[in-house]
Amino acid sequence: MFVYGGVDSIRNSETKVKVAEVVVKPLSRNFSAIPDDTEALIKINGAVQVGAGVLLATGKFKRLASLALIGSIVPTTYAGHRFWEEADDDRRKQQMIHFLKNLGLLGGLILELDSPRKTSRSRKQVASKRAAVRKQRAAVRKQAADKVRSGSVEVARKTRRLERRAERRARKAAAEASKVVRSGSVDLAQKTKRLERRAQRRARTAAAEASKIASRTASEVSKRSHDAAKRTGEAAGQYGAVASDRAGQLISYAQDQLSHLNAA
Repeated sequence: MFVYGGVDSIRNSETKVKVAEVVVKPLSRNFSAIPDDTEALIKINGAVQVGAGVLLATGKFKRLASLALIGSIVPTTYAGHRFWEEADDDRRKQQMIHFLKNLGLLGGLILELDSPRKTSRSRKQVASKRAAVRKQRAAVRKQAADKVRSGSVEVARKTRRLERRAERRARKAAAEASKVVRSGSVDLAQKTKRLERRAQRRARTAAAEASKIASRTASEVSKRSHDAAKRTGEAAGQYGAVASDRAGQLISYAQDQLSHLNAA
């Protein structure tokens, strides 16, 4: 509404000069800072409406834009919608509707002026809630730290107790192990002595058996060598007789051959 009305005031400022003079002339007489150029004031008013309307629509500088629009809508409504001066009933009703419409817009702008205070209050509430949450977190951390400390103390005590128990058990185990080792060493010494005795006995029996076997084998070998010598002597005699016979035969044969050669 404000942007459209401001653009229309800038473009068609000439048509609104007569209506605006009702407000501009008394103000220019009473306040020297306000110029007498009604058309220029209408254009300025239109530019203010456009700029403030855009700011209000985009949500930027809402309070400043609301103040500017309030300063613009009050004189505009008073100058443009003077329904009490209209003689025609239809014109009076139309002007009254526009007048009440502008009053509604004015109420909305006033509410918009109050909205930043509510937001600031909400920000304060949010900040207070955040502070309360921070305090609660700090308290919870403190409690947790206390619990951790107490728990660490209990854990340290329990670890000491466990260490003591472990030391006692280790000592008992070492004593039992030494006893077992001692008893085991005695048993091993006795077993080794027994094994040595058995080994000596077996060595003695093996040596006796070996001497017996050696004596038996020596007698058998001597007998067998004597028999072999006899056999070889007999065989040599036989072979010698055979050889002498064959030598005689060869000699007789050779003599016969020589005699034949001599005769030839």
